[in-house]
Amino acid sequence: MIEDGLKLISQKTCIKFKKLDNSLENEEVKHLKFLHYGSGCGTLVGANGYNTSLKHSIYLDIDYCVTIGTVAHEVMHALGFHHEMIRADRNGSVWINFKAISDDMKRQYHRLKDTKQFNQRYDYGSVMHYPPEDYRSGIFEIISLMRDYQSTMGQRIDISFKDAKILNLVYCKNINIISILIK
Repeated sequence: MIEDGLKLISQKTCIKFKKLDNSLENEEVKHLKFLHYGSGCGTLVGANGYNTSLKHSIYLDIDYCVTIGTVAHEVMHALGFHHEMIRADRNGSVWINFKAISDDMKRQYHRLKDTKQFNQRYDYGSVMHYPPEDYRSGIFEIISLMRDYQSTMGQRIDISFKDAKILNLVYCKNINIISILIK
């Protein structure tokens, strides 16, 4: 499942993932490490996820989040991408129903003051977008200001065209292929 999630990115971008050779395990090589740990799924955004070590850990709960789209979502976090619905310009596209969001999750919806959009409009179909409703209560937390897009938010089938376009703009400017090691 992890390999299939990585393919969603590598098939549409210059980014290629390679398994970390065991002989390099003790070398100082930056890499992504997938861990089946705890409940839920997550990772830190961008290179700060490497912390003091060279590995960037991505946590995937076997029972909840090992789907190809969720793997791609977490890898995009590791590559520096935030959730779509926290873009600085999101207020013209969605309304966040903070009353429906539990206190421990509200920080996931706070709008960033400054984000790079690369001249791309809001992407309701981004793999980085949360679903519109809470899976436990069924209450809408995110409401599209364009009704036709309400059901496209939160998909975890594939990265969107715009996801791939921005990955290519960020990582593929002057090179043909970038390799990221995984373990």
